Formats: sequence, C-alpha cells, structure tokens
Amino acid sequence: NSKLTLTTFYVLGFAHSNTDGAGTFPANQYDLSTEYGRAAFDVRHRFQLNGSYTGKWGLRISPFVTLASGRPYDITTGTDLNGDGLYTDRPALATDLSRPSVVHTSLGTFDVAPLPGQQIIQRNSAQGPGLIAANLRVAKIFTIGERALKPGHDPKQIILQVNARNALNHPNFATPDGNLSSPLFGQSNALVSGQGSTGTRRLDVQLRYTF
Repeated sequence: NSKLTLTTFYVLGFAHSNTDGAGTFPANQYDLSTEYGRAAFDVRHRFQLNGSYTGKWGLRISPFVTLASGRPYDITTGTDLNGDGLYTDRPALATDLSRPSVVHTSLGTFDVAPLPGQQIIQRNSAQGPGLIAANLRVAKIFTIGERALKPGHDPKQIILQVNARNALNHPNFATPDGNLSSPLFGQSNALVSGQGSTGTRRLDVQLRYTF
C-alpha cells in the first residue's frame, strides 16, 4: 500500500555431488564410492525478508533480514593412511571402542585408523552453524522550498539516514574445523563473510543533499 512495501521468500534446497570443485580432493583417490554426499553449498533452508515502511514524521524504515541453515563440512583424520600424498582421509564410525584410534567428539565417536573393510563416513557429513543477518535502515527526507515544481525539476532535499548492519549484534561463525587431529576440531575460528553479518553491530550515519 502507500506506506508499506514488503518482499519475502523461502527456499528449500537439496544439493549433492561427489566433489566440491577443482580445488578439492577425495579421501581416497583409489576408491570414490564414499564421495557422493551433500555439496558444500547445500543450504537446506533459506528465508529472506526486506521492505520499506513509512511511519510517523515521515520516517522510512527499511529492514533486510536473512535466515539460513548451516553449510555442511567434511570431517577428516588429518593423516594420510592410504599413502596417496593427500591429508584428506576420513574416519569411520567407531565399532570397537577399545581401539586406541577411537576419538570421542560432540559429533560422534570416530575411528581415525579404520580397519580393512570398515566403511568410512561420507563426505560433508557434518553441518556448520546457521546464519542470522538483520540489517536496518532508517531515513528521513526534508524537502527545501516549494513542493510543487515545474515538470522535469527535482526538489531540493536533505536526506538523513542511519544504517545498522548486524542490528542484532549476532555473531555468525564460519565453517568449523573438521580436522580430528586439530585441538580446534568442531570449533569456528572465523566469522562468515558477506550478508552484512560480519563483526559486531555497525552504525553508519549519512547526510546527503540533492538538488
């Protein structure tokens, strides 16, 4: 209507592959049977809302909100068990908890030295944290002089605008470390990039004069 404009959408997505691109390698280049799994860009749920509302005193409020599921990531042993020169080997789900190669984690119990014939886990079997990005813009327009002008002439205006990036001050973490040999396994050591969601809350004030 004359005061409110709103756009929103929801996407349910499924994406599987046997590689994440030319820069990725299989766990065992001699056996590709376990490589088919969730693609690295497989975001299951994505919701977005944006719009503009003109309220009291002519304030224009424009939200931009994005919610998304976490992206999958690979769990690796951090060792080269098959001797192919790549440290991309994946563990198996532990079946004998007495073995010294068993590692207990919050994501499950893994055997980092699988026995012959033991089935290793699929590629990208873990899932990273979701995304919550809420940005907000508030603007006020002051028109200078007469409002009724000749056709083809724009009014003189002063526009005061405040932009809030990551308005909720919500930290969005990047994909966790999937290396079982790392002391940081399962932890994110960086923030996700893009979506206006990096870092802490940021406020920008802008003053613009148009004529």
